[in-house]
Amino acid sequence: MYTLGYRIIGTVGSEVTHINPASGFAIEFGAVTTTIIASKFGLPISTTQCLIGSIVVVGCVCGEGVKWSVFRDIIIAWLATLPMSILLSAGIMFLLKLTL
Repeated sequence: MYTLGYRIIGTVGSEVTHINPASGFAIEFGAVTTTIIASKFGLPISTTQCLIGSIVVVGCVCGEGVKWSVFRDIIIAWLATLPMSILLSAGIMFLLKLTL
């Protein structure tokens, strides 16, 4: 929470779609159910991605609408995470090999 976690919470909690207590329950139930089923089959799963998926589905089903531009930004961030992690790790290893 000392980094940028508060911005992520704000984006997921209020910018993707309108969430009320009933839709919040449906979102959590959908995310938990998906996580449990995937875990039972031994599949690796991201609880964050399950939660975002549930938010989008509930937003569509309840007629609240989804801010697709916000969802697109989340997807872009997810896709950018892997290559950025690879580059950062490679850079750190390169620096460590130079110093050791």
